Amino acid sequence: MNVFLLNLLLIIIIYLLIILDFDYFIFKTNYTRTYETFTILNDDDLLKCFSSKDINTMDYSHSNKVSIGNACCYLTPVEYVYGLPTVTMNGYYLNNMCVDPKKRKQGLGNKLVKKVINEAKKENKDHIILYVEKNNTPAINLYKKNNFRMYQNLDKIIIMVKNL
Repeated sequence: MNVFLLNLLLIIIIYLLIILDFDYFIFKTNYTRTYETFTILNDDDLLKCFSSKDINTMDYSHSNKVSIGNACCYLTPVEYVYGLPTVTMNGYYLNNMCVDPKKRKQGLGNKLVKKVINEAKKENKDHIILYVEKNNTPAINLYKKNNFRMYQNLDKIIIMVKNL
């Protein structure tokens, strides 16, 4: 009888954790869910590389734009990005990196990645994580050159991480 009650209690606790938002309860993280209202981003720099639909798939209210010349990206603390694989809760998600197509092959992407790495180190972050499409060989090579490693290999994308 006692084993039955303990199992029932465990099931109830797990159910409550799911209902009360497990991540918040365990990690004390309050992030915006994808189905909630979020800040729409209108960034002419990014529209050179992405459609408005592709840009506005997440909440940018906790993101910082990083720019160098005609290249930019956004850095978002990982605790505010829902659905991201968890390396640690002390990292940055690098998203929407864009080098103006007219200014490519001039080293701007490499300079931007180095600036992002330095900024993350200054903020005492322990990693940077990003998604890159499998067919984007120049970006994959750029990230590998800066010591990002493959973290997960999915159907159409690769998740890469750099430990700092």
